[in-house]
Amino acid sequence: MIADAARTRQSELTELTRHLQAGKERERSETTTVHTEPLRIDRVELWHKVSRSLPAEEKKFDYPVVAFKTEEDAKNHWTVIDVQSNREPLTQLALHSPERNYSRGATVQVEVKRGIESQWRDIGGATVQSLRFENLNREQTGIGFPEQRQTHYRILVRNQDNPPLSIDGVAAQGNGYRLLFLAAPGKSYRLHYGAEKAEQPRYDTAPITEPLRAGYQPVAARLGPEQAANPQPPAMDFAGLLNSRYFLGAVIALTVAILAWALVGAGRRIGQMPED
Repeated sequence: MIADAARTRQSELTELTRHLQAGKERERSETTTVHTEPLRIDRVELWHKVSRSLPAEEKKFDYPVVAFKTEEDAKNHWTVIDVQSNREPLTQLALHSPERNYSRGATVQVEVKRGIESQWRDIGGATVQSLRFENLNREQTGIGFPEQRQTHYRILVRNQDNPPLSIDGVAAQGNGYRLLFLAAPGKSYRLHYGAEKAEQPRYDTAPITEPLRAGYQPVAARLGPEQAANPQPPAMDFAGLLNSRYFLGAVIALTVAILAWALVGAGRRIGQMPED
């Protein structure tokens, strides 16, 4: 909306006129110039309101560490820490050390199996440090990484030429999950869990997430006593069979035996050929 079609601006200069008679001022006048500028439109900008749903902030939970073991790699100047967990959804491992005033680079690795070989792959890295001197107090001992569900982790602490750190504990942290659904009245539900090779499902979550963002609170439900499900007969895992070390070893042994038999047969035929 435009209120005025013109703009009035007063000049910064004022004209002063004085009339003197016999050295005395008899009259004085001041003139101020007023400029009137027509409306000028440089550009027109359009805007509109957009509503969008923001993702909820993830809440982190502490998870127990089954065991950890520390070894020193004097050749590479590393401290190697093997960590055992229960396949929780971890996103961070933190080191506990009684020492102070240190700053070391650290990397978290997981074991990746490719056929009969195993390799360690980096999934996260950070600088773990504890600096305390007079007014300086800085401590950061966590190493973050994308969510993993592993049973075995390895932490490499690069000591360089510094003495190895004394590690007396490892803390694990990760995401927490809860099951939300729209329950129909008069129906009972069962929760099945523990499948080793379950695939991640894909559901329409908007009917649940939108009411939560609007402020509606879910009703907590209690689980009944656990009951062991009837074991299902194991299905044939062809992919696992083909990648198993026993199958690959048998294939290699069979290939070597066939090559040896072919070489022996070729040698016999060469021996039976006439010399001329």
